[in-house]
Amino acid sequence: MAKEIKAIKCPHCGSTDKTELKPDHYRCNSCQTEYFLDNDDININHRYTYNYTQPADDHKTIKTLGIWIIGIMVFFVLAGIVISKLKPARSYKSSYNTATTSSVQSDEYTAFYSKTTGFLSGDNEPVVVSLMQRNYYGNEKKSGSYLSFYNPIKKEFIKESKVDFNIESSSDMDFRTFNDGNLYLTVKKSHLFLVDKNSFQLKEVTEQVFNGIPQLTAGVASFEFVYNRYGDGLKVMTNDGKTFNYYPGIKKVYTEDQLYTAQHGMNTLLPNAKEKTYIVFSDKSMHFPEEKLQLLKITYMSNAGGPEDKETSPSWSRDFGGSGIFTDRDPYRKVLIDKSRHRVVRYTDLTPGRLYFEPSVVYYDDKQVLIDYKATPSPGAPTRLQCLDAETGKIKWSTDIKEHMRGKVIPYSGGFVAVNDYSADVTLISAQGKVTEQYSIK
Repeated sequence: MAKEIKAIKCPHCGSTDKTELKPDHYRCNSCQTEYFLDNDDININHRYTYNYTQPADDHKTIKTLGIWIIGIMVFFVLAGIVISKLKPARSYKSSYNTATTSSVQSDEYTAFYSKTTGFLSGDNEPVVVSLMQRNYYGNEKKSGSYLSFYNPIKKEFIKESKVDFNIESSSDMDFRTFNDGNLYLTVKKSHLFLVDKNSFQLKEVTEQVFNGIPQLTAGVASFEFVYNRYGDGLKVMTNDGKTFNYYPGIKKVYTEDQLYTAQHGMNTLLPNAKEKTYIVFSDKSMHFPEEKLQLLKITYMSNAGGPEDKETSPSWSRDFGGSGIFTDRDPYRKVLIDKSRHRVVRYTDLTPGRLYFEPSVVYYDDKQVLIDYKATPSPGAPTRLQCLDAETGKIKWSTDIKEHMRGKVIPYSGGFVAVNDYSADVTLISAQGKVTEQYSIK
């Protein structure tokens, strides 16, 4: 084959100053790299030599290693040439197109950083609310954060719209249903929205909620919901670096010390406080490990949106009758719940004598309770979903599921809709306890 005349450059340093050792075999006079040309002038193959002395053993090892490296390089270069000649040319299109490369647009997208909850509409239809970041293929302008309202039974979007902020992490947003039934959303600890369940849209209420509060006149730097068991509050940091606990439903602000007092005992209840009931499993006791986990039905005084401290993880403990340092020899009472501290009116074991492993309450109302648990402590034991009568604890139905259910459960006339908080995975459960369908909202 005729050879095309080209400038021969060192593949290591780019110098053209070389010495021909034999036909098509050169040594760079600049860096001492030896290289040679293959027969069709497509590639320059090279090896490196160094002008310093090595001990005999090291020199032999390096020489052997160099031969192997050069051999491997030559093999892959030649293999690439052969494959490129045999295979037809292919064209590649990026998943993300810009206006300068393509005008093709698509409704397909990748969703991430999602947060999901749900509620029953005025027509008693389950509605799943999701806020997520979307990347649309071939449509960069359409990409962004979207709020969607979805009917999981009909599998159709009720309404969805692009919002004017971008979500960069799942921690950037949080949903919370307050005592009055209103659903709120915080975004990036700087915006508070009311989720309108009738018009299916967001209404920003940040200024409306914080304006006119004397302790917050310096301005609000950031805020987030307090722990769910502490009531309908927001932990607020002001622009002058102070931290408060603000309860917008009652328009009251508390320091940490003031909050503790307002959370506990019957004498700090607000005038419109009333009895409410919730259901929770007890935790494993450190002092009495032989005690079984219990499904507890607890009635307490709800503080009408104000500060409270619901007992969400009761466990058997020792009550020494006061504060201080005590030993096992000191007299104590064995108690499950400090009723006075947590404003508990009464409680009962809903399923006395039953044995549970890894249990959790999935959903409850005044008629029914959904729980999931394992019947044995074996790692391979199946997870069981069970529906109980909320008054008697009697089992209505049981079914095995793949894993524990986490997230929001919405009851409706046909059964239950369970949606994962973060993945928007939906599970449909019939009124008879059969898992009828599982899918992800796209």
